[in-house]
Amino acid sequence: MTTKQLAQSSFSKEVSKGLKGILALIIVGSHLHYVTNFYLFDLLNKVATTSVALFLFISGYGLSVSYLRSPNLFLDTFFVKRFWKVLKPMLIATLFYLLLFYLDYGVWKQNIIKNLVFKGYTPLPNSWFIFALLYYYTCFYVALRMAGKRPIVLVLTIFALAIPYLVYTIGFSFGREWWVTILSFPTGVLYAFYRDQLFPIIRRPIVMVLFTLIVGVIVYSKVELLLLLTYVFIPLVVVALLSYIRLPFGNCVLQFFGMISYEIYLLHGIFINLFHGNHIDIILFNNYLYAIMVFVATILFAYLFHHILYFNERRVEKA
Repeated sequence: MTTKQLAQSSFSKEVSKGLKGILALIIVGSHLHYVTNFYLFDLLNKVATTSVALFLFISGYGLSVSYLRSPNLFLDTFFVKRFWKVLKPMLIATLFYLLLFYLDYGVWKQNIIKNLVFKGYTPLPNSWFIFALLYYYTCFYVALRMAGKRPIVLVLTIFALAIPYLVYTIGFSFGREWWVTILSFPTGVLYAFYRDQLFPIIRRPIVMVLFTLIVGVIVYSKVELLLLLTYVFIPLVVVALLSYIRLPFGNCVLQFFGMISYEIYLLHGIFINLFHGNHIDIILFNNYLYAIMVFVATILFAYLFHHILYFNERRVEKA
């Protein structure tokens, strides 16, 4: 197998889809850490930020690969097939949660827009990631229009557009989760456009060790802003490792979770809150039952939500 073929197969669509399934489940468990006292969830919480960074990396990479396959069609259908495909499920999930919140507590959430814009409090629990993703999708489209067919200009523009995002979120004292992994998306774009050149370099053991040491030094320094750089190096190390360790990402279970990974991310916060709410509080009965119910309800509703959302789209494809 040539280096180019290895680069393609080790981070194929099947691999990234299976990886997204694992990442989605890790994120659910990591957020359960805040309301339960399980050691497993504590461990998952320690890798949650890296999981989100990998999600962003995959998003930037996947968006770029889609563009490279069909540039003209991609631009013409961008807002319908890309931007709206992310925004619509979030809007529906948000309205669903706000209704459930009203039914549970008897009041509507107040100052939703103000709290979001100036404090970073999302109306849908844990959905900051979606707002970051929508920002970068917009940046990607703008950068494409500016860059034309010059990939280096595109990549540098997207990295540069991270700066106003950082200034805004840090300036308004948003939670660290809003900004710490934000360079992962443009790193995914960079890797997609220059994969054939970058892959042989990042796959070298000496480079992998060097990147890992850099991450370790930054973490040890405890300088928060420098943490931004760790989530440039970590996704690249993971990509390199995947070329050495061939995990069964193609199995049907991981592909299933990968298919509904976005919906899992959207919905899990709803059930974490609902099952520990005013009328229903399963934790009072049993922590294990609470965790199981959150996972089961999240996966079930994510599956249903996914199929309802894309029913018409599949029907059009069959026609």
